[in-house]
Amino acid sequence: MSDNSLGSGLYLDRNFDLSISNNGDLRKEKGLEELSKDISFQLSIVLEPLLGQPDSPNFKVELKDLTREVILSDSRVDSVGSDDIIVNNVSNNISSDVTYEIIVPTVVASGEPQELVFTV
Repeated sequence: MSDNSLGSGLYLDRNFDLSISNNGDLRKEKGLEELSKDISFQLSIVLEPLLGQPDSPNFKVELKDLTREVILSDSRVDSVGSDDIIVNNVSNNISSDVTYEIIVPTVVASGEPQELVFTV
């Protein structure tokens, strides 16, 4: 797969802030990183109303379903594999923030399967 087949754009950090490259220009990314960034941004918007709800089986099912919908809505994605999406609570005891790691074992983009991992 060519890096250009999945697009390119400005790099955003975990807080969706722009970053400066070593040469002083705005940092950019392309390929799978660009796809992952774009999906992460969409997930943060779609999942925001759910975050903070109690951790329950139904909650995790809803996270999985919405994640699958967001990924499939991206025109660069051909399919999401039949592997189950994994949702792990990765919160630490130091902070009161609840953090989830969402692992999507097989996302087919530009004809190639990739694993994507998102933290929300």
